[in-house]
Amino acid sequence: PRDGNPAACFALLDTERREVTMVRVPYDHEETTRKIQASGLPGWLGMRLKIGR
Repeated sequence: PRDGNPAACFALLDTERREVTMVRVPYDHEETTRKIQASGLPGWLGMRLKIGR
């Protein structure tokens, strides 16, 4: 989600209980940003990861 939190996020869906649980997973967004920039992709893509937007 673009909520200002740079951690990766995924959802767990429990259909029996009819519940959705959001799970945050930390990762090295700085390294990912460096790889994005090194690949020639626009720098703003990496910046979005850093700020979670």
